[in-house]
Amino acid sequence: MKCKLMLLSSAIVLAACGGGGGGNATSTLTEIAGLEYSEITSTQMSSDNTDIKPIIDRVKDYDLVSLGEPSHNGSVVHFIKSRILQGLHQEGKLDLVVFEAGFYDGLVAWEQYLTGKQPLIEAITGPHANFMYMQRHSKGVSQIVNYINDLDQVNSPLILAGFDSRINSDPACLVKEGDVTSIMLQELDQYLTDSSLSVDNLMDVYTIAPVMMCSWHNPDVTYNHNQALHQQLMSALVALEKVLEQQAKLEVIPEYDPTTPRNFRQYASFWLQVVKGMQGHAQMQVNDLDYAKADVRSADNLRWLRDVWFKTRGQTAIWSHNIHITKVEHTVPQALVKQQPEMTSYVMGVIDNGGMYAPYVPQYETWAEDAFAISRDKDTVNYLLGSAGIPNAFIDFNETNSSNLIFSGKFKLAFHGGAAQYVTPAEIMDGMLFIPVEEATVSRY
Repeated sequence: MKCKLMLLSSAIVLAACGGGGGGNATSTLTEIAGLEYSEITSTQMSSDNTDIKPIIDRVKDYDLVSLGEPSHNGSVVHFIKSRILQGLHQEGKLDLVVFEAGFYDGLVAWEQYLTGKQPLIEAITGPHANFMYMQRHSKGVSQIVNYINDLDQVNSPLILAGFDSRINSDPACLVKEGDVTSIMLQELDQYLTDSSLSVDNLMDVYTIAPVMMCSWHNPDVTYNHNQALHQQLMSALVALEKVLEQQAKLEVIPEYDPTTPRNFRQYASFWLQVVKGMQGHAQMQVNDLDYAKADVRSADNLRWLRDVWFKTRGQTAIWSHNIHITKVEHTVPQALVKQQPEMTSYVMGVIDNGGMYAPYVPQYETWAEDAFAISRDKDTVNYLLGSAGIPNAFIDFNETNSSNLIFSGKFKLAFHGGAAQYVTPAEIMDGMLFIPVEEATVSRY
């Protein structure tokens, strides 16, 4: 339902719009007079698409739509994003969803699902692949994963994958006792052996890369700011990249057929993406967590998934933290559009006005008990919207909204895990989801 804030007697009055804020909320915050928004009245996947139809209609014709989140710790955002993706598949052309999850793990999980070895929600959980723990254990995230699981992948396809060059799952970087390297890197070694490919200093990749990717498994070795170790790893990765690059030119990858899954481990093209991604991850780690280093590589992973491996022809949706999707240089969608200027992109950031967050820990059993309160400063866009009584809503930065002072001027916006920043919202997003009161991520168990 579309609603509009009206200015009366120098006060903002929330016009009657069928609930969600009443109609009596007033504020002296004249900056948001005339704001247009579409109320989201349900978080349940069983609801029809009536309330999210304005979102579907606005973004369904874009090649790429990015759905952000200000943290991974909230529940309402997960449920709403799941509903939007379901709607875009039902009424649009969505055929690929890529999570902020390891590039390797996404392909492993999809293989497990297509071959019938695991339901999709279990495939992203483990032991063969691990999506981020705030995703794989989340009840809200499970809504879209289970929806995809139940689809006919031949006649109504919707693929789930991971784009992240930061591959830091257990299969990727946990070295078990008695092993030289992780499962993923053992598979790389097997591919190189089977293909009779020789690379100098390969052992440096096998021993240093797990330390770089997963510091928590290697507390006795510090990679960050260790330039000597970094250069040793990068030298080996660059040498390996050159070998894989030549090998990839010689191979032919069969067309995607969900009834006959291909083994991605048998292709140099796949391993080339992993190796380039590890370089971006390493550069990020050694440069004070400069996410741009990894995000550019993640964008190239997304290109490969769309154009090389799956060859999708519909819409792709990114599920990620806001910091990886905003319209600033070197985020994932911006880097991909730079590679492919003909691609159309819509960035939908998500903000809240506080509420409850679950602790950012893998022990999902503690999420409810240890949930903590979050509040937003009174001089933030978040607080202004909340004070005006805006409900769960989609705010498109159309001509009316983009010229509104609150979006066209520089205001403090809390949109990531750090302190609120002065930004021009309409310059970093094409639109936003607003959640007045977030709830802590809920375990799916």
